[in-house]
Amino acid sequence: MPRHLASGLAVFFLACVPACSAQLTGTNDPAKPGQPTGTGGAASAGAGPWQPGDNGDPQAAGVLPLRILTRAELDNTITLIFQDEYGLPLGDLHAAASLPGEVVDLTGFLNVGEITEENVLRYMDVADKVVLKVAPALPKVMGCDVAAADASACVKSFVQTFGALLYRRPLADDEVNEHLAFFEKERAELGADAPTAAARLLKAMLQAPYFLYRWEQGWVVPEHDAKVARLNSYQVASRLAFFLWGSGPDRALLAQAKAGTLTTPEQIAASARAMLQSPRAEQALASFHSQWLGLNALDMTFKDPTRFPQWNDALRASMQDEVQAFTRDTLLHGDGTVATLLGGSYSFLNEALAKIYGVAGVAGTELRRVDLDPNQRAGLLTMPALLAATSEPSTPNPFKRGKLLLEKILCRKLEPPPTVPALPVPDATNPQPERQVLETMTAGQPCATCHQQINPLGFGLSNFDAIGQFQTQDRAGFPIDAAGKLPTGEAFSTPRELAAALAANPEVLSCVTKQWFRFGFGRPEDAADKYSLGTAYASFQGASFNVRELLVSLVTSRSFLNRQIEAGEVLQ
Repeated sequence: MPRHLASGLAVFFLACVPACSAQLTGTNDPAKPGQPTGTGGAASAGAGPWQPGDNGDPQAAGVLPLRILTRAELDNTITLIFQDEYGLPLGDLHAAASLPGEVVDLTGFLNVGEITEENVLRYMDVADKVVLKVAPALPKVMGCDVAAADASACVKSFVQTFGALLYRRPLADDEVNEHLAFFEKERAELGADAPTAAARLLKAMLQAPYFLYRWEQGWVVPEHDAKVARLNSYQVASRLAFFLWGSGPDRALLAQAKAGTLTTPEQIAASARAMLQSPRAEQALASFHSQWLGLNALDMTFKDPTRFPQWNDALRASMQDEVQAFTRDTLLHGDGTVATLLGGSYSFLNEALAKIYGVAGVAGTELRRVDLDPNQRAGLLTMPALLAATSEPSTPNPFKRGKLLLEKILCRKLEPPPTVPALPVPDATNPQPERQVLETMTAGQPCATCHQQINPLGFGLSNFDAIGQFQTQDRAGFPIDAAGKLPTGEAFSTPRELAAALAANPEVLSCVTKQWFRFGFGRPEDAADKYSLGTAYASFQGASFNVRELLVSLVTSRSFLNRQIEAGEVLQ
């Protein structure tokens, strides 16, 4: 494929490549590698192609999908390049906000959907916004004043240095010459002065497929065997950065790639641990937990103002901030374990959140660490963000809560129900316990097949109302019964016991492994990933299920550092 910056090719590339990417990230053909995890029917075991103890072929590696940057990845990368590396304040630019919406794919995480002609124009708009913002500092970005210096030499140096950061790899000589030819054509044929031509070149580079797509397969395959191709150091740097930072690599990481210090698993593990100490790691953690737990639903969540007059945008934002502060503290500064994530009896509250928790002595809008009542609260699952997002405007919804736990925490797959009746209105003339009413409602077929697993989990969180306040009685005035069993048989009687049972459950721990794999690899796991998942899980288990060590193990796995060779691929 020729390497041109011409806008026609960029439009073609943007519009056509996602069809190939979609083929790699999801398919319903069980013979193909994108097969989604879990079997059909109602709440299945969700075994997928891997479970702990199934260590697979040590010579195999999974596919490497071609992915376009998400809105968060695009904004994070623009910030990294222009603000962090070049020192240009971008303020609240958020250039990617105008891009098309994203979809939840077979991984359960967000991916860019089909690229239409209109969406291509939106990518042009992003480039326009960035160039307009940085235009006054163009000499700083270029490293020289193109109007005062030898224009060709100035632009060539810019393309080599800035281009390597933008495209996440060094440019070949013919690529540098093509960029330079673009600049010269703008001047010679279109009559632009040197600064204008340079700004147009920058705009074109921000629309190039080499920037917008994560082209980690590369054009050539220098190292391969009969089954897999090994990624080069720059491709590894790119995968590391997007997984652990949610952005492209910085100059320091690219310098490691150039020096050959991203080659061995030991070197990559050391770099990964250092990257997890960077503030940039907070971006990836926030993105993972928001998507994994469905917290984006809070943005569209409405609450009955009569029952919950305290509900407003500020409270909604504080709930989301609390989750991110807690997960950031646990994974980056604390013990990093699943036991703390699902069982910690502390959180980060401001005055508005403290009122939801019933905690006195917290004032102001800033979050601060607060110890909580361990009889009421236990980690992520009892935080108001998750509880409010899985509730109706005036009442909690145990079905939504149970479904989230079943699918996101246990990785069990549910088929869509044939019908979804509204929750029944309490009968004031003949009140009954709400749990009893709902269990009766879902006792018959076809509901019972799924609800026999959904209901116990959802009712295990019924001590919390529609905004996450602790309660001991339901709306009918009956004592709340939160007892139940996990699908694997472990009994619990309180929300804290539910959280503890989940934190110790092997199915949950393997699910956490799979969820991070799906998030970081951009596709569901397949049979070729068994060895990589098995070795990562073994390290995870050996580290008392410390998520930091899981991430290090995943980025040093065979499926992370290698990829399947595709049919018809030309090899050196």
